[in-house]
Amino acid sequence: MGELLKILENKNALSDYRDWITYFNLALETKLEPKIWSTVKFAVYRKVTDEKENCAEREKEPISQLENVLKGVNMSIYEYELLIWMKDKSNREFHKDKRQTRKQAELQLKESFPKDMMVLKEPLQKGLTLSMSGMNKEKNFLNITYHSI
Repeated sequence: MGELLKILENKNALSDYRDWITYFNLALETKLEPKIWSTVKFAVYRKVTDEKENCAEREKEPISQLENVLKGVNMSIYEYELLIWMKDKSNREFHKDKRQTRKQAELQLKESFPKDMMVLKEPLQKGLTLSMSGMNKEKNFLNITYHSI
């Protein structure tokens, strides 16, 4: 019974605080230039969700700008990464850990995409063709800034 209560408390914490993490991200976004924020958000999420040791060399300067903003609330980059980890854990918990590889997503899209959502299939295919490692300045492959909603 104690273990069940602990699981419930953990789920409640994940549920209760994930929106506050989103709001915090929105506040951070206003403190950084859009291109810097986009780089930082991608780098931190990739580091946390892919369990990377470090960010890429080209991301170090934007990360240092984030660190300067975080100092304003007495937070380290490590503490911020913990918040992002918590948000990711919450997403996995409440979406039944439906994380898939790009190859799995492409296969599912090809073989079992719902017929009543076909209007979305082509944009999804285009999005899946992006190589995250190919998104760099040299190739100028993708020059879009995404904003949190």
